[in-house]
Amino acid sequence: MSDDESKVSVVIGPILNTVPVVGGVLAAAWSEWDTGRRFARVEQTLRRIVDRLQLLDVNQSAASEAGMQLLELVLREAQLQHSEAKRKRLANVLVASWVDDRPPEETFDESILFLRAVSEFGDTHIAFLNFLYAAGPAAAVPFNELAKLVVLPLDRAKAEASQVTLVVLNDLCSRFAFAKRAWDLNQPEKSGQMLLTSNLSPEGIARKCFHAITDLGFRFVKYILQGSNEPSGTTIDTPEANSP
Repeated sequence: MSDDESKVSVVIGPILNTVPVVGGVLAAAWSEWDTGRRFARVEQTLRRIVDRLQLLDVNQSAASEAGMQLLELVLREAQLQHSEAKRKRLANVLVASWVDDRPPEETFDESILFLRAVSEFGDTHIAFLNFLYAAGPAAAVPFNELAKLVVLPLDRAKAEASQVTLVVLNDLCSRFAFAKRAWDLNQPEKSGQMLLTSNLSPEGIARKCFHAITDLGFRFVKYILQGSNEPSGTTIDTPEANSP
């Protein structure tokens, strides 16, 4: 935790105490969470890292400045993540970086990107990546196939699944480049043909596209699987119920 974060942590309890009626309860709850669960999350993440390293050959350069900075970033993020599955993935990315044949200095920027993806991605991002990873880089997965993977409460409109799919695919394709899309992707018979659609909005065109995982997306999945010591044929575990 940075000095600024420590200062903020110190003043939160007294301020919560000023809330009428429930102030004392809120302050006590904050104190318990701040001093206990943060450390528990860090400890749990460290133990997972150690467990994985005992099963794998660690690159000696992991002890470099870049390797230690990655460890610092993982532990800092782990204490903020309430999802145990995300904390596991953070540990897996770190371990995969440390056991990579390339030194952490060479993979540092990519590892940072992977850690940011782990922190930001939700259930649907992981479901889409698992599907595309299993399909392979030569696939041509239509928009509607991915939309079927969106899990929503029964009282939510089907059209909302389409909107969620658009947002998630924008993350995977545009923000992180873990997937690629085009209306003629991996379909030679459509190459050079004009896209015909009655809706020329960006969303309308996006719904006509086909999708496949990129090399970067494939490495992201492989990093998580390698760090978890899982066979290459498996997929990323989906987030579990919220845990400390």
